[in-house]
Amino acid sequence: MWKRVLLIGLALFFILTTVAVVAVEYQQRPQVLVVNDDTNTETQLLHPPQRVVVLEPGMGQLMHSWQRGNLVVACAENLASLFPAAENLGPAAEVNVAQIAATRPDLVIAGAQQESLVKELRAYGFPALLVRLNRLNSLMVWPERLATVLVAEQQAAQTLRLLEKDRTEFLSRAKETLGAGLRVLWVVDEQFTIAGRNTLEDDLLALVGVDNAAAVLNRYPTLSPADILVLNPQVILAPETLFPELEKQFRISGAEPENWPRLVPVAWSPDQVAWHDVFTQAERLLDYLELASEENAEGAVPSAGN
Repeated sequence: MWKRVLLIGLALFFILTTVAVVAVEYQQRPQVLVVNDDTNTETQLLHPPQRVVVLEPGMGQLMHSWQRGNLVVACAENLASLFPAAENLGPAAEVNVAQIAATRPDLVIAGAQQESLVKELRAYGFPALLVRLNRLNSLMVWPERLATVLVAEQQAAQTLRLLEKDRTEFLSRAKETLGAGLRVLWVVDEQFTIAGRNTLEDDLLALVGVDNAAAVLNRYPTLSPADILVLNPQVILAPETLFPELEKQFRISGAEPENWPRLVPVAWSPDQVAWHDVFTQAERLLDYLELASEENAEGAVPSAGN
């Protein structure tokens, strides 16, 4: 009888000891932080990064606004003013693996232009995130993703609340502008690349309350000047260098000058859009479209790059 009780007691002792050891090991085991980037590549970190290299402007702005600049050990030159204590790696397009490896980072955050660099870094075992801010919705997604690895959930929640508030207010005001309802075609480069649906430019046009004349096209097709007129735009946003060729096509079409689409010079790069200035960019766009919609507007519309 006593022998049986003793055996049961010993068994209970070993069970409780095992449970206690497992619990301690679980508590001591680092929490794995998991984040997917815009290539749907999963990155796992065993602890929040303490040495971060930042090449993507929007992410740099977030880290600065969240007071995480102390984590940045190196950055691209366009972010050097935000992180004066970090090493300036020079232009983001010229940064190489050797430069980054010398900083001993535990996380690298790069932009769409550094995709090949990100692949090289991963091949050498460096955790790297590729950020493509190619849609307005991605501006609303990345704060939460970044907060996961930087332990900044409260800051991210505040950022998102402000963005939602600003977007709601902007949409409400855009509906009352002179530019509302215009058919606008956006030529994004000198090769006559057009912004169709599923593009950041299409999102910005919707944000300011105008119709994308190229919404029937997907992504970024290249059109001839003659094809552009088939889309029947009222306003064309384009690099100013394209104006002579576009005006030549207007004359060929036989339309009266007063019926030509209004040409608005826009110096544009998606790299200009980040969390800190998305509504500033939309505000500029709204100003140019309002001016273009005025029937009696005189003189040239100022460039959106100014």
